[in-house]
Amino acid sequence: MYYRYPKEFIGYDEALEMQKLGFYEECMCILRNGLIEVDMPTFQQAFRWFRRRFKLDSYVYRTDSSSENSLYWGYMIQYGYREKEKRFNCKSFATYEIAEVACLKSLISLAKDLEEDEDKSEKSLVVLPKN
Repeated sequence: MYYRYPKEFIGYDEALEMQKLGFYEECMCILRNGLIEVDMPTFQQAFRWFRRRFKLDSYVYRTDSSSENSLYWGYMIQYGYREKEKRFNCKSFATYEIAEVACLKSLISLAKDLEEDEDKSEKSLVVLPKN
């Protein structure tokens, strides 16, 4: 599915996935596709939501290659704090925008995994009767 909208907003597929994860914040842009209405957050709004909701901190950065005139972009995602911290680092994207979209897709994937782990831990809780 292809729609034209400003590059400040995330893609339709990513917005739909975020909505499935519980994103229901007011956005400047809403896309209607038949009966489906999807809030279209900006990249900044999406990254902020993942930071608040799932404690997934992320950023896109520039990296220089050892060869001359080689400039690449990468992203870093951190989850948790101190001893429970996990880091995900990915490099070598041709443009900032490509790295930004790749980072967002990784955030969505990690958030799904976190929700799945949370569901499993809730189901594994055993309630013992009072003595």
